[in-house]
Amino acid sequence: MTNSPDRTRAEIYRSPDQLTDVESYRIELIRKSIHLCSISIPIFYFYTPRPVALAVLAPLTLLFVSVDIARYYHRPIESWFYRTFGRLL
Repeated sequence: MTNSPDRTRAEIYRSPDQLTDVESYRIELIRKSIHLCSISIPIFYFYTPRPVALAVLAPLTLLFVSVDIARYYHRPIESWFYRTFGRLL
């Protein structure tokens, strides 16, 4: 696969049916670890003063929402997003 900007999501993302058992297992472990790491957000918020927690979490939230929206309108961001996260989706 090339990194041409004209590639579609289907060319970047392989469906679970196209993955080997080892790839599928590895991807599922990564997905589960992401879910387990998500518990760090409320823990961070609980043990950090509110202004500090908001100063960290608000920009991160804006960044992730911006990238999520931008991938629909900007081809290079879409390519990067699916190349980086496509297998996890």
